[in-house]
Amino acid sequence: MQSMTSTTASGPLANTPSQPWGHFAPSSVVERLRGFSSARSQGYLGKRLAFLTRKLAMNGLAECVDVEVFGYRMRIEPFTNLAEKRVLFTPQYFDPVERDWLKRILPADAVFIDIGANVGAYSFFAASCVGPTARIIALEPQPDIFRRLTENLAFNPGVPIEAVQLAVADVEGTIQLFLDHNNAGESSMRRIASHSERAGAIDVEAKPLAQIVAERDLPRIDALKIDIEGAEDLALVPFFESASEALFPTLMIIENSPESWQTDCIALARRHGYQVVAETRLNVVLMRG
Repeated sequence: MQSMTSTTASGPLANTPSQPWGHFAPSSVVERLRGFSSARSQGYLGKRLAFLTRKLAMNGLAECVDVEVFGYRMRIEPFTNLAEKRVLFTPQYFDPVERDWLKRILPADAVFIDIGANVGAYSFFAASCVGPTARIIALEPQPDIFRRLTENLAFNPGVPIEAVQLAVADVEGTIQLFLDHNNAGESSMRRIASHSERAGAIDVEAKPLAQIVAERDLPRIDALKIDIEGAEDLALVPFFESASEALFPTLMIIENSPESWQTDCIALARRHGYQVVAETRLNVVLMRG
């Protein structure tokens, strides 16, 4: 396949948004409902109240809304992206166990790789845990989602996040990405049967993870999060085959999709010295060493 040049954006180099942050500020009613839902507890009753409040608040929203998430300015479009709806109204339920592990282990000068970055929630959370010398690499192949990721970076000059428009796979070149127009976060390099009727396909640029790391001369990887809807093995198998052991991440957060993998990513990680330290509804958290 023909090699291509990836698109990157970081801080003030990001795309200039069409409207300044705050232009789509939530109404006072939506903001009060958001405050109520985000303060509910982890218990059954708390979640029921939070989700009912979220549903009510969605009726009062326009297409997008400007809010702070994890201390950073973001423009959220919650109607076609479940991850954005979660961080807008119920951030306390947005992978709290996984985020706690990141907060515990990321040093001030951390290197964090976010594979399947979406519009940046995980990357911005990582940025809230580290200092200005950290390096956060946010990898997202979908053109429209990548545009929105870089807009969010533009709202936060100086944030140590580099956005890279790439899929992470076992090849360098172009691959097909199957889009889910009802939930952008479920787009995948593997066509998922239950989503096939609502998924279109586009060609996107891909590179192996080891190559992405080498091109940036990263000295180590403190943590890696990977959520690419059943294609995690396409990224991890070649990385562990070719990368130096010194580059194996200390912590990995892997979306648990064994029904879609051709190689069991958890077993693969165990063979390379990882232990499972947490399992949640969606992810497995593994630590090495």
